Amino acid sequence: MDTTAHPGAAAFVDEAIYGRRADEPWPDPDLSLIAAEPIPPPPVPANVLPPRWAAWTMDAAEGAGAPHAFTVCATLSATGALIGNSRWASPWDPWREPPAINVALVGRPSSGKSPAQDQVVALLTRIEAALNTDIEDRRREAKRLETETKERIKLWESEVRDAAKLGNPAPALPAGLRNPAPVERRRVYSTEPTVEKAGRLSASNPRGLLLQRDELAGWLASMDRYAATAGGDRPFWLQAYGGRAWTPDRVREPLKKSFTMRFRYDSLALTERIALDAAQFRRV
Repeated sequence: MDTTAHPGAAAFVDEAIYGRRADEPWPDPDLSLIAAEPIPPPPVPANVLPPRWAAWTMDAAEGAGAPHAFTVCATLSATGALIGNSRWASPWDPWREPPAINVALVGRPSSGKSPAQDQVVALLTRIEAALNTDIEDRRREAKRLETETKERIKLWESEVRDAAKLGNPAPALPAGLRNPAPVERRRVYSTEPTVEKAGRLSASNPRGLLLQRDELAGWLASMDRYAATAGGDRPFWLQAYGGRAWTPDRVREPLKKSFTMRFRYDSLALTERIALDAAQFRRV
């Protein structure tokens, strides 16, 4: 429409599109849109934690400059992972659930999410260190068993050769004659495992693990990283949350060797952060 020849039409178009006439002054901007404070979370209910836990989470929150609720939620998720498969809840038979508590710390940037989570991760790191004080002893024992197994196999092979020379049946392989499993560090949490690595970590740490992520968006994006289809890792993480069995059958390139991994109680808890910023809303 040519509005130059029809001033009234131009005013009508401006008002229809912009909600104001062109000759009207701009209104003052609504600063509450950028200055609005989020609704504060309700306080953590009194007596919901044991006294020592309540004191530790309060001290951790104060030291991190973070809300108490952040350290409480991260601690609950970590505790569920530490309990892991040693205790499952069962409201009635046969319904059973692992103590996996998924937690997301939601807040604006610089609201204390990372510092609160770091307090709990530091505690888990100390627990891991305490669990591995004997790792050198375990490695030496594994080496001894490996050497013993090799020598026993040599003796058995010699007996087989002697029996074959005499035309006698070969002796059976002694029961339990196999190399010990590789010695792994005992773990209680991981930050960015692939599905295969998470499965192996669960196999060597049957009690359970905590998946600790600094950003939820990064974890969701990683589900497509090594998968042929979008969200290819999602079924594994759903099964891990419920502590269900995971038995993948894969073929590896280039040798085309197939392999199967079986993990009965693959229980993982999750704790991560969600930042309420413009970029996060755009991703949503």
